[in-house]
Amino acid sequence: MSRLVVTRHAPWRMPLLAIGALLFTLGGGYALYSLGHHHGFHETDVAATERHELRQARSQLEQQNTQLRERLAMLERSAQVDRQAFEEVSTDLRELQQALAEIREEVAFYRGIVSPEDSASGLRLQSFRLQRTSGDRTYRYTLILTQVLNNTRAVDGSIALTVEGILNGEPVSYPLERIAVDNGRSALAFNFRFFENLEGDILLPEGFTPLRVHVQVRPNGRGHAELSSSFDWSVEET
Repeated sequence: MSRLVVTRHAPWRMPLLAIGALLFTLGGGYALYSLGHHHGFHETDVAATERHELRQARSQLEQQNTQLRERLAMLERSAQVDRQAFEEVSTDLRELQQALAEIREEVAFYRGIVSPEDSASGLRLQSFRLQRTSGDRTYRYTLILTQVLNNTRAVDGSIALTVEGILNGEPVSYPLERIAVDNGRSALAFNFRFFENLEGDILLPEGFTPLRVHVQVRPNGRGHAELSSSFDWSVEET
């Protein structure tokens, strides 16, 4: 026996469902869009705020860096000025010390002429010095003669100078006339009342090793005896 099935027919139902599904989809999409849009705006605001803060921090750091550089430059200039001032003071101090030493030396020299430590009077070989010059194997000698106490009259005479040393393993002596830069000068002449400073340049032969300098002072007349002294070869740097 066949069964009868009764079906309701609602032609408006399908369009309504479609419209509902469409509205639901549109609503959901809009909600998602609104949520994403809101989240995006929030993230943009956060990023903008962070960029602003970073810019402020960068600006502060740049200002601090500029200040530190200016401070460093000022300290360097101050240190440079201090170094220059220290060098100038040190130079002045060295010059004053040197000048003081020279003054003391001169005072001692003149005191030795006016009031010597011993009571011996007459002609004296006060000092002999050797200094290196710019020339190779060339030296400058300085010899000072004085007349102590008995200096009412001038004394004159000559000085013979000889350099003694070793050449090729043998002892050799060179008189002034052979080693003087101004060749032919066999002796030094002097004529003074109180003191006289005699100097000149000598050129030593190549391979010659100087050991000492022998100086002989030969005054004219009977008032003074001859003087003879030897000095070890000792060179002062200029």
